[in-house]
Amino acid sequence: MINEALLEKGVVKKIYFIDPEDVSIKLFLTAAIPKEYIESEAVRLEFYRKISLCDDLSEFSKIEYEIENRFGQLPDSLINLLNNYKARLCCALLGIKKCVFLKNVLFLEFLSSGVANKTKAFIPTF
Repeated sequence: MINEALLEKGVVKKIYFIDPEDVSIKLFLTAAIPKEYIESEAVRLEFYRKISLCDDLSEFSKIEYEIENRFGQLPDSLINLLNNYKARLCCALLGIKKCVFLKNVLFLEFLSSGVANKTKAFIPTF
């Protein structure tokens, strides 16, 4: 709601073809912050909140550093969670509304064929 108002006023520019919240991502079977890694539920939920609010790929590095600095090496399931969110942002930039990895096949559903043609060469790496 706030983003929509800022867009209307021209304060921020829309950089995504589709809102990241509208992108469906299913890449990893386990994508979570393990209870054994961060025992405090409140702290774990705070990191889930921070991760879900990231709207720039560079912000993930800061969160990864903060978590690793406080709790040690990141477990695979947390790396998977972060990669899911990074993929969501990349998909939103490219106009991909669904990204599913199933039985060694990656399925992508684009918003429209025109978007796919325009953004074919722009694939961010992380």
